Amino acid sequence: MRSSSLSILLGWIAQHVVAVQMPIDKACGGVYGITQCGFGWQCGTKVNTERIDVCEAVKRALGSGDFANHASRNCQCFPQAIDLPKNGLYKPYYEGALVGSLSDYFFRSIYSLERCIADDGISIKTDRATVIQNQISNTRGWTVARGPDVDMPLYRQLATAIEPCQLDGCDPVKLRDFFAGYIGNAEGITDSEFVRMLNTWVSIFETLKKQVAAVNQASRLVQTRLATVNGKVSSTKASVCKGTACKSSTVTAHFGKISTMLSTVKSLGAVTGLSDKGTKNIPGMISLTKNSLSYTKSAAEGSYYVDLFQNFKMSTLRDFAKAFKVTEYFPPAAEKIKNSLVPISDIKKYAAQGRTGLTQIDYVLGVQWSKNKELAKTAAGRKVRDGFINIQKSVKTELRTPVYNLIKAIDALQVTVDKLPLTNKKLEWSFGAAPYTRWSEHEMKVPCAQEKTQTFTLNGWPSAPFTWTEVTSCEWGPTKIQYSKHFIPYIKYRFV
Repeated sequence: MRSSSLSILLGWIAQHVVAVQMPIDKACGGVYGITQCGFGWQCGTKVNTERIDVCEAVKRALGSGDFANHASRNCQCFPQAIDLPKNGLYKPYYEGALVGSLSDYFFRSIYSLERCIADDGISIKTDRATVIQNQISNTRGWTVARGPDVDMPLYRQLATAIEPCQLDGCDPVKLRDFFAGYIGNAEGITDSEFVRMLNTWVSIFETLKKQVAAVNQASRLVQTRLATVNGKVSSTKASVCKGTACKSSTVTAHFGKISTMLSTVKSLGAVTGLSDKGTKNIPGMISLTKNSLSYTKSAAEGSYYVDLFQNFKMSTLRDFAKAFKVTEYFPPAAEKIKNSLVPISDIKKYAAQGRTGLTQIDYVLGVQWSKNKELAKTAAGRKVRDGFINIQKSVKTELRTPVYNLIKAIDALQVTVDKLPLTNKKLEWSFGAAPYTRWSEHEMKVPCAQEKTQTFTLNGWPSAPFTWTEVTSCEWGPTKIQYSKHFIPYIKYRFV
């Protein structure tokens, strides 16, 4: 076996720990051959001492064989893992960059170093829990949906999918296939509270379709019946108000009450126009909601993903939530739904007006004209009295029940509309991919190799100067090794 130039004098091997800091790469460089432990002897100059190999020397200096047993990790992977994040060529990969030419060689280098360390018993720590708690948890009214973490292997797959974008143009099929694969495993978003909310909205809109139709029908009936009652009142007035028959304060006041009642009921006619608009708007609201569901649960068309990369809308893994087209589709869709709900929501304002009209109807119906002594005194008065009684019959038969049914229909509509937060609240919408840091912590004994020269004396005669390497124990650390960031795609929303 090839001999090392390292010479070791057993008597000079230090068996104690000294408080000397030593960078890991220098520690390894001083004990050449440490990564070949178990594969032969390291030869050296023999000066009346026992010949030992470098591995045994390190073991004796450090008090155990741990360093030598993990020499490949300690002397190859650790130094590179420390240096790579500082290298300008590699740094973008640690931050999740998606612009420029991404080299698969760099991905493999970074990931293989990480595996070398993690697979050799080193625990990689993260601040993932803190990031979730501080940025993407269900607090302060926010509802959050989270997708699977984007780690280095997934990052590498995405880089492969966008590689054509740097050459002849993005491949829509390749891009869609990648994102479809991710979305297919993203139950945290595709089966989230957000999806359940949208499904509820679809059901609500289907219910509203029926309820708005019922309100529209009831409103039209009220106005039709109102025309009949108006005709009855007009004909009665023309018939009974001869001369001074309707000049008394009693008659004048009651005709005023009737007029007010008719005016109130007439104002309910606005409900017809509002419900007509609502009927036209509902299919659009259903379509917008179903599209939002589709863009949450399934991958978008390939052209959408091409646009993301060609126009630099996804330039870093922080933008990864845009994998779900709903991120850009839903806010304007919600605004359209909110505007479309206005005429339907305005209908409920007429419930109070309807109750006022019903109270006025009941007042008109509540007067007992048959017992009125004032109008009973004269034939003209009795004619007016009978006219009032006929008007009461018309109001009771034609108007009261339709007005009551309209109020009931509006009340039912209001209960349903109030289930939709967009009727009286504003949507706040946010999305992205929250990065979290990853690192490992290290503190251990490492070998220190120092070249020494001494002249030995035998029987008073000095020898030629003899040079050898002394191995002692130093400390490495505490030191942190940084790894590539991982990202948590999320969508969050609230109504305020």
